[in-house]
Amino acid sequence: MLGLQYNEFLGTIHFWTFFIGVNLTFFPMHFLGLAGMPRRIPDYPDAFSGWNHVASVGSFVSFLSACFFFYIVVDLVGGGAFPPCPPVPRLLNQDAPDSGPSLCVLKGVCECLIVSFCLLCSYLTLSAAC
Repeated sequence: MLGLQYNEFLGTIHFWTFFIGVNLTFFPMHFLGLAGMPRRIPDYPDAFSGWNHVASVGSFVSFLSACFFFYIVVDLVGGGAFPPCPPVPRLLNQDAPDSGPSLCVLKGVCECLIVSFCLLCSYLTLSAAC
């Protein structure tokens, strides 16, 4: 989309840390449900604390992996040391020179991310108030 190449090594690290974090978060919930822990309660018996701790560690690993992903994207868009993607031929106008990704595209992507973040925050605020 931006004409930039994603670092495969960092992408592999991100994939595996996120995969491990998500499985550490949600797989113990299966065992908690089998053990009889009710859902959507603010407090739970001490018998469930072990698996809840594992799920909390998994969510922290997922959060760190998401932060690492945003670091990769900022490094990529900010002009990291990775080579650009090979040019893709244009379908509509073959004679036009290739100018690469423009700042307008980057500005549009940033605006889209900001609007999405604001919508998410407003949704979470409204759902917490109900």
